[in-house]
Amino acid sequence: MPNIPPLTSTQRLILIGLTVLAVMFGFVVRIHGLGVWPLSVDEYYLTKSVLSILENGLPGFECGGFYVRGVLQQYVSAMAVASMDNTELAMRLYPMVSSLLMLWAVFLLGRRAGGLIAGCLALVLLSLSIWEIEYSRFARMYMPFQALTVIQVYLFVKLVID
Repeated sequence: MPNIPPLTSTQRLILIGLTVLAVMFGFVVRIHGLGVWPLSVDEYYLTKSVLSILENGLPGFECGGFYVRGVLQQYVSAMAVASMDNTELAMRLYPMVSSLLMLWAVFLLGRRAGGLIAGCLALVLLSLSIWEIEYSRFARMYMPFQALTVIQVYLFVKLVID
């Protein structure tokens, strides 16, 4: 492993400043128009089950059966839908917030593994990743699942090493 000299205070400030700008840009892109576009087919089924939770307490469909994907997300989304007028925004809010939590955990994991430079690089890459941005704007269970996984990995590393 190459011996990387420590950052000067100016380099550190520039690195942190560029990272903050990348995260802010990633946040703006994630939130822009979040509740404007209509639901896709997959989002529609999740939304129907959430509306069922609000009506009778269970994530079911009118034709029978239950929607069992992302049950925790469905109940969290039900609280958002009940408290907001914009259903599209309410359904997409939890995945977007989960994406931001995942970014925090990725930074901590990267910093733990390779120092400040590695943490900032991982944070910038995932903040600006088209894939991450797209899935954070999609009312499905992918981002909450990813966030929980990365947080668990970080906590596991912290528990085992510390």
